[in-house]
Amino acid sequence: MPFTENSKVRDVLANKKAVELMEKHFPGATKHPLIGIFKNRTLKSISEMPQLNMDKATFDKLLREINARVGDS
Repeated sequence: MPFTENSKVRDVLANKKAVELMEKHFPGATKHPLIGIFKNRTLKSISEMPQLNMDKATFDKLLREINARVGDS
């Protein structure tokens, strides 16, 4: 099943290939000490956090990359 903007962070963290891509774009994000409080949030809600400075085009590109890589499994 592909990842969407409504996928939960915990689902990304459960997929090794998705984690690798998240780390590529946001080094340390998946290992951050506070990641646990975000596990039940959607990818969209995380992407809208001003601290990430992520525009819609970047978010869409990341989702496409994750889905293409996960699909290679």
